[in-house]
Amino acid sequence: MGQRPRQYHHKLFEGFQSGSITSTVRRSFGCQNTALILALHTGQREGELLRLPWSAYKCDCIELRQGKARRHGKPAPLIQIPCTAALRRMLDGIERVSPLILVTKTGQSFKKRYFAQLWDRAMTKAGLQSVTLPSLDEPVELHFHDLRGTAVTLLSEAGCTPHRSRLSPVIRSRRCT
Repeated sequence: MGQRPRQYHHKLFEGFQSGSITSTVRRSFGCQNTALILALHTGQREGELLRLPWSAYKCDCIELRQGKARRHGKPAPLIQIPCTAALRRMLDGIERVSPLILVTKTGQSFKKRYFAQLWDRAMTKAGLQSVTLPSLDEPVELHFHDLRGTAVTLLSEAGCTPHRSRLSPVIRSRRCT
């Protein structure tokens, strides 16, 4: 598989941006659909989403401290991510069987490797394991982390300013209007 050029990084999940997720793709993601929606609407890293507790959900926003934002032994600042109507609808419709939002079918927390295996299976079943980009001869692989760039694009297109988004240095470094 080819290397993805930096300028296309935020457009890899373009089908999700345009809202063209078909029922086939939704069925393919199954239990991973919650992770997909959380990632697209918050722009958070996989590890942060796997550790996200229900207590962080405040109906109109999600409050959290990003693990990678810790500096010199001090906790990261508390950030608030506004909830979209779609995210709120999804979270309100989920049965709370664990202190964590993302859990396995048995209500246990995901292990990183198991989550990655399920994600890869869902991507393959949906036919989204790779995409061909203009100006590249070989297709590039899609990864969960690419959803962060897609979230940046969605927030930017929605008029989210860098200060308002406060999702990560990645988003703050982008020129949002």
